[in-house]
Amino acid sequence: MWSAAGWERVPSMSSKESRVMSSSAESVASAQTSTDRILDEIRSLIVRGTIRPGERINVRGLSDRLGVSHIPIREALRHLEGEGLVKLQAQRGAIAARVSSQELDDVYDLRRLLEPAIAVRAGERADEQQRQAVLEAHNRLEVAEDAADSTFFQAHWDFHWALLSPGSTAEVQRVLQQLWRTSERYIRLTRGTATNEAHEQHDLMVRAMLLGDGQELGQLVSQHLTLTGTALQSLFEERRDELIGLGN
Repeated sequence: MWSAAGWERVPSMSSKESRVMSSSAESVASAQTSTDRILDEIRSLIVRGTIRPGERINVRGLSDRLGVSHIPIREALRHLEGEGLVKLQAQRGAIAARVSSQELDDVYDLRRLLEPAIAVRAGERADEQQRQAVLEAHNRLEVAEDAADSTFFQAHWDFHWALLSPGSTAEVQRVLQQLWRTSERYIRLTRGTATNEAHEQHDLMVRAMLLGDGQELGQLVSQHLTLTGTALQSLFEERRDELIGLGN
């Protein structure tokens, strides 16, 4: 084997060394997959409301449930603190972040600042394959809505990402995912359901995307977020004492 710099001969790697490096790479990939799985599991427990707002997070219980030591559990909790889903306290350990009407307002304010502008770009830039992906995601969402089961949230997430992805980047996706997780938490906690008006807005969004009308799509996304945010705020107020009182 030859190096590009100076044409110096580089000793070839033995088959044993190659196997060791391959094994090490597989071990790192496996560890990363396991870490991601643990993070996803705990995040899901909080977002779904299985671990309630303000509830102390039992590290030992999670270790037993997920079949891992406390170390990756604590690493995951530190990561989730960065996402705003966990609070680490000196005396109490980790608790699931509390909820508030102010946070709900803030999340939808941020979404209204970001998503309509992204939707405008997406509508103007999407190619035929991406437009078809929106139509297919909408069809799956309608099936999930009729079934009224756990597939709804993933289908809803997939639909909105199909709409926005042609105008997004990996960094935009990362930011949106964090906002969407918080939104989902409030939807689940308040037991919010999609209204007929929201269904109609979804249909109009698909039409705007298929026509390549980015301006119309942006306006529809803004209207949709206003509708959803207002409805959730109303549901939150109905259950305020219950939701804010959790963990006290």
